[in-house]
Amino acid sequence: MNLEAQLQALVDQAPQDGQTPDLIEAIGPGLLELAQQLRHPQYFVLQDRSEQWVTTILSNRNQPDQEKTVVYAYSTLEDAQRSIPESQRREMQGVGLPVLYLLFQLIALAPVESLLIFEAAGDRSQALEITRAELQTLVKTHLQLYKYRKSQAPSAPPIPPNLA
Repeated sequence: MNLEAQLQALVDQAPQDGQTPDLIEAIGPGLLELAQQLRHPQYFVLQDRSEQWVTTILSNRNQPDQEKTVVYAYSTLEDAQRSIPESQRREMQGVGLPVLYLLFQLIALAPVESLLIFEAAGDRSQALEITRAELQTLVKTHLQLYKYRKSQAPSAPPIPPNLA
């Protein structure tokens, strides 16, 4: 599915609460910009039996008290499945998700600080990191632009009282 179709699917599947679809459309250009910098339209993450994303806590070797919670995203299902420890093969599975859905979910996943994306199949030596804070800044910027554009849009002229 191409990125525009992914964005439309996010809008279509959003709760029809009068706000969420508009918010997704407002931040959509930012999500698209970021997704266009990535190589694949879909990535694979690990999920547990309850369909929750599997997170990993990483610590800094030089400062062991500094930790961050991440989700790994793989470019292929095979890479995702290979990353599952043998003892947990029955507990986890790799699931393909559209890249825009991954980015959108990262915005709200409070315990997750980063998405680590392995772009090259079979290569876990280099990952591209997208931090939730970076994504939230991008969202904030696009929401401000959306509000500005909306405030600058001409309003509909009033209906004349003698129209009938």
